[in-house]
Amino acid sequence: MATPYSGPVFVTVDGLVLLQSSKVTMEFDSGNKDVMTILLGCAGHSTGPQMVTINVDSAVPAAGVEGNIPSLVLAAATHVLGFKIAGTTYTAEGDIRTTSLSGSVGDPNATSFTFHGKITAVA
Repeated sequence: MATPYSGPVFVTVDGLVLLQSSKVTMEFDSGNKDVMTILLGCAGHSTGPQMVTINVDSAVPAAGVEGNIPSLVLAAATHVLGFKIAGTTYTAEGDIRTTSLSGSVGDPNATSFTFHGKITAVA
């Protein structure tokens, strides 16, 4: 019997579902640091500030970049991103740090952005 797998992942920016996404990744960082001592060596770890990084690659429709992400980077404001995978939605609050636009022969125009923030809800 075949194993059922989850449907596509998707991301929202301030409530807008990004329909043109071609690749979405999310990385969790505990922020923990090793505690090193002279006599014990690696004695354990200290709890650090948790962070999440979300990377999104998208195709660019003829009407323009979906969600107008470049203007969001320039505004340097706080945004809410939702990342849904396998029936679970991770909601994070933070900022969009970088974005890029690209085009090349034989490929669709593309954009990508990186979001840094903190998980505020898991549902």
